[in-house]
Amino acid sequence: MIIIREIEQVVPLKIGFIGYNSQLTQDGLRKFAENNKEDVAIYNYKQSYIRLKDGTEIFGLYENRIGDLRGRRLDQFILFDDERWEIKWKKYNFNKQIMERCLSDYSCIPEEFQILEYEDIR
Repeated sequence: MIIIREIEQVVPLKIGFIGYNSQLTQDGLRKFAENNKEDVAIYNYKQSYIRLKDGTEIFGLYENRIGDLRGRRLDQFILFDDERWEIKWKKYNFNKQIMERCLSDYSCIPEEFQILEYEDIR
């Protein structure tokens, strides 16, 4: 008798991090890493990259490097802005491009949680 067991593979999340401008993207990643330092395994400022201890990867996304998104799959992305939240309307086309190119149809994140907001509080 042959017993076949299904093995479920856990794949770490891939999250894009977008600030209103390049400086806010870098600041936001730094603040995110500081606020979650107990969960951060790797934080590389120069590459705009964070890997959490559970394997989740967070990448800084930049409008002037839209070509870098080719082939990248994201499960979720985080918008980072100050209290004005101009990123929602002034960067709408960029955000839409990311959603169309990168958000995975196979993400385990429910659609209503695929875009999160992280506010710059000073």
